Amino acid sequence: MQLSLVVFRIVAGLVLFISGLGKAVQPYQNFQFAIQAYEIVPAAAEPVLALLLPWIELFCGLFLILGLWLRPSLWVASALFASFCAVLTQAWWRGIDLGSCGCFGNSLQISPTYMLILDGVMLAGSAACLRFPTHTNRLSLDRLFDGKTRPDTDSKLRDS
Repeated sequence: MQLSLVVFRIVAGLVLFISGLGKAVQPYQNFQFAIQAYEIVPAAAEPVLALLLPWIELFCGLFLILGLWLRPSLWVASALFASFCAVLTQAWWRGIDLGSCGCFGNSLQISPTYMLILDGVMLAGSAACLRFPTHTNRLSLDRLFDGKTRPDTDSKLRDS
């Protein structure tokens, strides 16, 4: 179970990182157009959300991959995945026809149904990582910086 949570953490980080990067390298108006399609955010908030959300996803994903500030990053990732599920569900419920969810910018087109499934799995996995933090922090910078594990270089130097 320990290894599966570490693998999940890294996969969730990659999903967020790639999603954020795909939107951050394009003009923010492209993502703003995708946000407008959901008909849920006030017009004044659309450009702000289109500017900030890709960078939040990108850095949260990077922190999950590296295992840096792991607990707060998992909380942010869980909040992101939960909000993505809510937004996709409300669009489906209201009958809004979305050709693509806009989750990865224009670089990758994924149907809202598949993205809802992916976000649901990512949300469940993030919750599992939060539930079992000692299993999740293997291969993380947090664990290295906390001093709980040290590279075995000292013992090798003493033996020679």
